[in-house]
Amino acid sequence: MAETHYREGNKKLHFLNWSTAPEIKDDKETGNTMFVLTEVYETSVGVDDHAQQAKETLSLPHSTKDGVVSLTICDYGAIKHSLWKD
Repeated sequence: MAETHYREGNKKLHFLNWSTAPEIKDDKETGNTMFVLTEVYETSVGVDDHAQQAKETLSLPHSTKDGVVSLTICDYGAIKHSLWKD
C-alpha cells in the first residue's frame, strides 16, 4: 500500500482502519460479523484517486456477495470535526 497511497499533498491518506465486531440487535448477538473500513484523505481528490485505483486493480478471490447479509457504503462523507486537526 505504501506504493499506491500518498503521504503528502491533496491525495494524502491520513489513516486507514479495519475493524470487526459482532452484530448486536436487541442486546443480542445475531451471529453476523460487521466489518468496517475507514479511510480519511486530505481532500476528495484522494477519494477519487482511491476509487480509480480500485477500479483498475481490485481483485477479490471470491464474490463480495457470498455470505453478505447487508452492505452499506458511505463514500465522500465530510468530516465535521476532528480532535487533532486545527
